[in-house]
Amino acid sequence: MRAEYIFISLLFLWAITFWGCSEDATNPTPHNNPELSQYSVGDSCLGWSSRGPEWDDTTVVITVEGCGINLAHTPYFNCCMDSATVDFEFSGDSLKIIETEYTSVPCDCICPFDITADLTVPGNGTYLLQIYYQYGLSPTPGEPVLKWEKEVVVAGCPPERK
Repeated sequence: MRAEYIFISLLFLWAITFWGCSEDATNPTPHNNPELSQYSVGDSCLGWSSRGPEWDDTTVVITVEGCGINLAHTPYFNCCMDSATVDFEFSGDSLKIIETEYTSVPCDCICPFDITADLTVPGNGTYLLQIYYQYGLSPTPGEPVLKWEKEVVVAGCPPERK
């Protein structure tokens, strides 16, 4: 009897793990409002740089899968940055990513850091994706500054169910 109880309990836990709590990560399901599903900021400088005419951190790689917008970006932050965060705001079809650098004791150099972010939008359409930078000394950085924007077309969301 006890062996049967253990077997049924393990079977139940296995079923919940694989069927009950999963979401297809390759084709995110739509939500009522756009949301920032996840983000990551590289924890190390990718190479030293000084500000000069070659300084360009406006390259953004966008991929769209289902209702998901994935972005990869390499902004330049202070070499001695304490931390960086990615925040998200939306208004209608405008999606605003805010990359904030926190630096308590700045160095006299900047370097690139990898940032990735995944957004989920509520449905098909054209969205204005904007990336803002916020630089400054910790704990209160300055005002966000628009660095990049582009219209992104999402056409792979499943049709709405009525």
